[in-house]
Amino acid sequence: MMHVFVIQCLKQSLHSQNLVALLLLLYVQSVVYVYVQLLVYQHVI
Repeated sequence: MMHVFVIQCLKQSLHSQNLVALLLLLYVQSVVYVYVQLLVYQHVI
């Protein structure tokens, strides 16, 4: 589900040449992913 959303955002960004929004999207997604991984790791420990 998330991958489809990301792919559509990529297509829209490329279509509108909005590279700044694309970079922000990837940056926010990576930060959220790392944050969730840390929460899961702490919960397991």
